[in-house]
This record gives sequence, structure tokens and C-alpha cells, in this order.
Amino acid sequence: MMLKNLEKSQVEKLRSKFREHPLLLTCQQAFRHYMASMESFNFTSEDLFVEAAIAIDEVFDSPTDAPQYLEDLWDNLKIKLKSRTQPVPSQSDLNTVCSVLFYVIAATMSLHWREYYSKEVVNLLRRKVEKERMLTDEDEQNEIIKNLCKHSEGLEEWINEYEDSGVWLTDEIETCLASFQEKPQEKLRGVLDTELAQDIFAECIAKGWMHETESGYQWEGISDSRGKIAQLSYLCGKIYGFKYSDREGKNIGKEFPDAELCKLFNIESIGKQLVQVYQAANKQKWRTVIDELFK
Repeated sequence: MMLKNLEKSQVEKLRSKFREHPLLLTCQQAFRHYMASMESFNFTSEDLFVEAAIAIDEVFDSPTDAPQYLEDLWDNLKIKLKSRTQPVPSQSDLNTVCSVLFYVIAATMSLHWREYYSKEVVNLLRRKVEKERMLTDEDEQNEIIKNLCKHSEGLEEWINEYEDSGVWLTDEIETCLASFQEKPQEKLRGVLDTELAQDIFAECIAKGWMHETESGYQWEGISDSRGKIAQLSYLCGKIYGFKYSDREGKNIGKEFPDAELCKLFNIESIGKQLVQVYQAANKQKWRTVIDELFK
């Protein structure tokens, strides 16, 4: 599996498809702590997830070759990132990506019931980080691995069932991206299919406010905010040109696709809820959060 650097739309698709996967949650945690400050090239927690999936599958597929594979992985990953990224990342950022990837794999394998994976493979990964002089303190390395483990509920259960599951994670990722490439915006059709809608819905998915379902989308809502359906209605109004008139008590903007949106999100009367949002005595605080998407 040799993916190019993930495009924004692919990142969002993976984030939606695997949003509860313990390995992706671990990668997101690692990224926030150790990689979020990198600005010289485009690398996301989903890219890290893909690379971790490839490495874990390789180790499970051929355990006897794991020592050589992991020894070569550091340099091979740097070559891959250099070849697919412009401008070429700094050596510092490349080494950061490699070391964080190794810790994600080590954190995952450390939970495996078989000692070969939990001890020998983990030690191979740690020694490679030491060899590259990224971090030589053993206690500090162990603490990083320990912290990554505790931030991903279900990781231990997953890794102990995964080897015998019969389906490689890399195959699931490939299938997910292949189906997306064939039908990039299959949920948005007709009057709903606008460039603004594609961009805003994609950003909402990336933020965890909504996700895809078999028939359309499900709105999860903005964290720590009430009025989920009201939020969705206001968002849709911004996307599809709804403008409320206090004097006339109605929409004076573009024709609002209420029926199509209700079907897309499997809820009733977004339009009616939208009018109530504007008629509220006080402006809802979450409106400011949604407004930021359109700046």
C-alpha cells in the first residue's frame, strides 16, 4: 500500500469512516501532543493512521521479517514523505514523524498478549528511536508509550483480536478511499450539490459535528452546546442563502431546499426550526461558532 499524501477530502472520509477506531484515536492523541506544531508540510493524524496501519499489517503478516522491516522503516518513510511532499520537509519534521509513528506502533503492540509483540517488537521500535538519537532516555520513552495507551479505550481489545480477524486494516482503508474516489460527493445531489455545501459539510465532518450514514448525514451537534437541530437549521440556512425578514416573518433570500435537507439528515422540518432560530429573543451563542466557518 503506497498512498500519496492524503487530500483534504480523503482525510475527512477516513476521519468519518474510522472515527471510533482505537488506532485512529491513538494517532489523533499522538498528533495533538507531538506533531501539531509542524508547519513545513501537510501531514495529518489520518496520514499517521494510514502509516501505522501499514506497519502493523506488515509486522503481523510476516513476524520473522519484522526486525529488518522496522529497521528499514525509518529511512523508507522519510524517502516516501520527501517524494510526495512539496516543499520538501525539514529533517527535523521528518524525524518527528518517524519517531511518533514508532511510538504509536509501540503503544499498540505493547498491549498484545503475545510476548513477541509486546516485548521484542516494542523494544525494536524503542531502540530504533534511540539509534536515531531522537530520544535516548528509557524511562521517558516508556512514559510516552504508556500515555498513548491510556488515551485510546478499546485499543487493547482491538489489537488482541485483530491478527486473527481475517481482514487487514489497510484493505479497509483502501476500500474506503476507493469508494470515495468513485463517488466523491454522492450524498449531495441536485439543488443540494454546491461547492459551498461540499466545503462546509466536509469541515463539519472534520470537526466531528456530523458524519455520513448509509442514506445521508447525521448531525451530532457542536460540543457543549444545546439545540442540535437548531444548529443544523442555522448552518443549512447559511449554506443555502436563507435570509430572515423580521418585518415579514419569512425568508427573503434564495428558495430554501427544506424537503431535500430533511431527507438528507432524516429529520423533520429544518425550515420551520430555522425560522424559530431567528425569532429567538436572544442570539444563540453557537451561532458565532457556525458563522466562523463562512469567513
